[in-house]
Amino acid sequence: MASTYDMINNPGQFTNEQVFMDSFLPAIWQNKDTMYPLFEKFYEEEFPKLKKYAGYSQWSAQAIQKALDKGYRICLATNPVFPRRAIEHRMSWAGIERFPWEFVTTYENSYGCKPNPAYYKGICRVLKVTPKECLMVGNDVQEDLVAQTLGMKTFLVTDYLIDRGEPRYEPDYRGSLEELYNFMCGLPNNPGENKLI
Repeated sequence: MASTYDMINNPGQFTNEQVFMDSFLPAIWQNKDTMYPLFEKFYEEEFPKLKKYAGYSQWSAQAIQKALDKGYRICLATNPVFPRRAIEHRMSWAGIERFPWEFVTTYENSYGCKPNPAYYKGICRVLKVTPKECLMVGNDVQEDLVAQTLGMKTFLVTDYLIDRGEPRYEPDYRGSLEELYNFMCGLPNNPGENKLI
C-alpha cells in the first residue's frame, strides 16, 4: 500500500507508473523485467474476476451518448492508479468502452491523482481547455468535487455515492445516473469545440 500512497501523493514530475514502480520494485527486491510480465498476466487473468463487484447502469452509456450527440467532448477522468489494461476492463464492465474518449487517465499517462487539483489541471492542459469549460461528473464527494476549486462545474452522481465526510464540497448539480441523462438532455446543442464533460 505504501507504493500506492506514493503514487497518490505524486508531486507531478513523473508519471504515476514511474512513481509507483520506483517505490514498489525496490521494496520487493525485484526489477521491471521480472515484474511487468506478472502484472500483465494479473490484469489479463485475475483482474477481470472483479467484474462481479462492479456496478452497472444503462444510464451511464445513455448519458455519455447524449453528451456526444449534443456536440460535447468527453474525457474519462478516473483516478489513474491503474494501468491502461485495468481501466479498459473497468470501462467494459460499465458498458462505456465504445465511446470516442479524447483522453482516458491511466497511471501511464498521468502525473497526479485525485484529489489533487493538479490532476485536473493536467487534464485541462492535455485537452487544451480551461476548467470553466468543463463539467466533472463523478460519484466521489472528496475526489471528484475538488475540481470545483479550479472553477469546474460538478455533477455528483448519487448512485454508488462515496463520501468520506471531509472535506465538504457542494456540487453544482446532483442526481442519479438517470437524472444525469435527463440533465444531458437539457444541455444546449453545439456548445463549441472546447466544452468538455
